[in-house]
Amino acid sequence: MKTDEKNKIDSSITIEKKPPEIWNTLVEFSNYRSWNPVVSHAAIYGSVVTGTAIKIMSGKWDFRFSIVHASPPERLDVEGGAVGLNMKLRLNISPLENGSSVSIEALAGGWITKIFSKKIKRNIEESLELFLSALERRISGGNSYEITRHDEKATNEDDRRGFSMPTPFNLIYKTRQKKSPRRRSFLR
Repeated sequence: MKTDEKNKIDSSITIEKKPPEIWNTLVEFSNYRSWNPVVSHAAIYGSVVTGTAIKIMSGKWDFRFSIVHASPPERLDVEGGAVGLNMKLRLNISPLENGSSVSIEALAGGWITKIFSKKIKRNIEESLELFLSALERRISGGNSYEITRHDEKATNEDDRRGFSMPTPFNLIYKTRQKKSPRRRSFLR
């Protein structure tokens, strides 16, 4: 899998909990949907060991990852991607005196990054920052995001994140404008 060093993104945060607590939250992929504003679905197909498959939906991106290295509770390396986008992610948890430092390093590649490098890099940076701040809220017991799904009502009026990962094809094609009511189309 090819990635490009120029599309390297780093993000980190300090959390006032010990590494095992952070690790346990991170490897509970089925709970991501409840606290993570970036991930709409996550699943792991086996235990957290080398070679295990992970599926993550972020916006309309369908990522399929594989664990490359896992050393609990310190490091998790995954690689994989979606249509046109390859990614390598390294998550490190380092103990500190008053908690832990959690950092994520991402490398992106693929044909989409050759065309839309700046936009993809900016969106990955925003995603990582949102992910880490939501993780910190989840672990520290602070207010977590109230995430609205399809037919559910919003339970938190202040939840106006305004961020969305671009879909693979709206990077290429402009979003279709709504047609006037006088013009009818058979394609809907």
